[in-house]
Amino acid sequence: MNNKEITLVNLPNRTASLMNHAYQISNYGTLDHVLKSIEYRIEHDFNLPSFLIIHNSNIDSSEFGEFNKALQKLFVKIPTVVLDEAPSSEKMRTYQKMGAGDYLSDDVPDESILRQLKRLDKSNTSK
Repeated sequence: MNNKEITLVNLPNRTASLMNHAYQISNYGTLDHVLKSIEYRIEHDFNLPSFLIIHNSNIDSSEFGEFNKALQKLFVKIPTVVLDEAPSSEKMRTYQKMGAGDYLSDDVPDESILRQLKRLDKSNTSK
């Protein structure tokens, strides 16, 4: 999984620790900025992010759903983990129905998130 890019949304405090795991990291404050970056990368034939990690503190499920619909229109699928400071099974089901590969508490260690990304990466490549 090395040399892959992880795009963080609303997670500036995770940047340095994830970089310590030898990943390229990009950071955005909103899903709209991520979408614009992806559209630009497609237009200019740049590599797309390998993974998204989104903190949902300023992003609600409807915004996440609209973001995933926009990605589908671009024929883009990026494995996504949503982190939440107050996780619930109801929110987990909602985000997973809208395309999140996983939904975790935001206090999980980086290693747990990276394990989930590896799992999502394997399930994506086996399809």
